[in-house]
Amino acid sequence: MRDTLVSPSELKRLMERAMSDSRDISAFFRALLDAIVYAHVPISDDTGRLRFVQFARPDNGEVVLPFFIDESEAYATTGNSRRVVALQGRVLLQHTLGATLMLDPNGVRCVLYPEEIRELLSTGRVAELHAETIEKDREMLLGPADSVPDWLEPILSRLFPDLPFVETAYLLVTARPEDPAKLTLLILLGVAAAYAERSWRAIATALQTQSAELKLPIDMISYDPSDGPPELLKGIDVAPIYIRQP
Repeated sequence: MRDTLVSPSELKRLMERAMSDSRDISAFFRALLDAIVYAHVPISDDTGRLRFVQFARPDNGEVVLPFFIDESEAYATTGNSRRVVALQGRVLLQHTLGATLMLDPNGVRCVLYPEEIRELLSTGRVAELHAETIEKDREMLLGPADSVPDWLEPILSRLFPDLPFVETAYLLVTARPEDPAKLTLLILLGVAAAYAERSWRAIATALQTQSAELKLPIDMISYDPSDGPPELLKGIDVAPIYIRQP
């Protein structure tokens, strides 16, 4: 643990850099571990334990624990039933491990899932994800992933049982018709839409330690398993690499 804390001004500077360039995300969160952050606790609590206030997100109902890097923002949203506590970022993450945290819920609304928090505390890294909107009628070549790194499937097999919302997973290769030699690995997940982003981020977190050994880029998409297998699998002889057991 560092002897000196990261100043609020330096932390805000790093956050602004991370918001403009995803390559700076890990640097921001490493600094967050050594900065003072603010969270809400009940105004009256006789349990003898430090308990934090959580709320259900209005967009998907997910329960998150809010925290802030700006003290005034923390106080602006306390209401009459909460008070503000200040503590080191590392301490907050350690004491709330297992919860989903949301930084600045009235501003940047940055979510940290338990898998990412464990990795951040352990290695000081947070995986990067880049979202892309794919046109519905975009033509793609798809096929089974016959040649993948030996370590890839074991990592995924260990991860999926800890993600109870993932029902199935396929591993494919994809390419554009105009450049069939340029292959991309595709992880296709059967997971409800509300949990898709968390699943993608958990996979990215699990794979980031091996990213230097990847010879192909990896894309991830999902489908709702309640609708049955997706159309894109029709005509492709490929078995799932994971099926959740009842």
